[in-house]
Amino acid sequence: MDDQLLLESWRPGSRRTLELDHAMEPGEHTVRLEYFEDKGVALVNLRWEARDFGWFGSYYNNRDLGGDPVLQRYDSAINFDWGSGSPDSRVNADGFSARWLRQLHLDGGVYRVSATADDGVRIWINDDLVLDGWQGNTTD
Repeated sequence: MDDQLLLESWRPGSRRTLELDHAMEPGEHTVRLEYFEDKGVALVNLRWEARDFGWFGSYYNNRDLGGDPVLQRYDSAINFDWGSGSPDSRVNADGFSARWLRQLHLDGGVYRVSATADDGVRIWINDDLVLDGWQGNTTD
């Protein structure tokens, strides 16, 4: 890809599949596949698909998203009920916060945006605050 070797298996062998996830900037890229056949069955196949890892989550051991996150991971959806627990052993069960980011391509139109949360929640779209329910639990 753009003169960078991404996968290498330059040896004789039986049928095998090699895979990797590679982040790419928007724009045109040069893709080059090189192949050799030693003996027996000849086969080559290139498949290409955009990967969607979902929401990139950053989890903090405080209520204000401050400092460095104690956990970062991809979450396929934002649909959690941790009860009295936490997202991970590295995250406090009480007094934690999280931020999820994702780039979405949306068709024009009117969208209903909603969130259900026990304690504070805010939703930003293109750096515009569109839903603000940032508050703490009054029954601490």
